Amino acid sequence: MTTLPPTIVAALDALGSDLVNWAQAHRDSTLADQEQAVLERVRAALPALLGAVLTLSTRPLDPGLPGLPQRCPTCDQRCPVQSWRPRRVTTICGRVVWDRPW
Repeated sequence: MTTLPPTIVAALDALGSDLVNWAQAHRDSTLADQEQAVLERVRAALPALLGAVLTLSTRPLDPGLPGLPQRCPTCDQRCPVQSWRPRRVTTICGRVVWDRPW
């Protein structure tokens, strides 16, 4: 059995709590209202989920490997990581923020 990473668990827990709160506040609502509520909340959770998956699936973004040399974008030579800086990108899942080596 795979242990889920805390970043993914936190994003899914927040989504679950939001869905439960909406459901309890909107008992006996129409199917259309329920569909819309679920869709809105899942879409709102997508950036956090994508950010967690991106960090887990991209080796240079793994904070557990901060000492690995990175390629310089100018000269393409490998150099040590000076610091970690935030990166913000707008994706089809929404605005995603993660830390990247610099």
